[in-house]
Amino acid sequence: MIKKNKRLLNLVRKAVDASFKDGKLQEKKAKDLIVDFKKLDKAQAIFALKEYLRGLKRMVNKNTLIVESAISLSSPDLSKIKKEISKDFKVSQTKQVINLTILGGIKVKLGDVILDNSLISKIKEVGRAIAS
Repeated sequence: MIKKNKRLLNLVRKAVDASFKDGKLQEKKAKDLIVDFKKLDKAQAIFALKEYLRGLKRMVNKNTLIVESAISLSSPDLSKIKKEISKDFKVSQTKQVINLTILGGIKVKLGDVILDNSLISKIKEVGRAIAS
């Protein structure tokens, strides 16, 4: 059973990779793969679908640019940020989050990469420098 799950997990990982083209989810491909996974016996289907969903979420988050700011940014501002980040990273979608705790500036997240140019991070940085 463990070998079967390892094989199935490898198959699911390949399916996740095949579900994306240029960092964007191919919905038709994903739906077709879900139909195929549902054809497995019940336990394997549940396992495969759970892992497939987890993999899809991971890939979507990896390519989603999250821009945090204390105020709402204009579409041109968001486009400029996306354009700059896209020079070095693959960005499939952009989300804006209003976060009053950062006080000012922006905080940009893309997958595991965080670029923090917020006022609160600068204040904390100065505080650490004074304390040491």
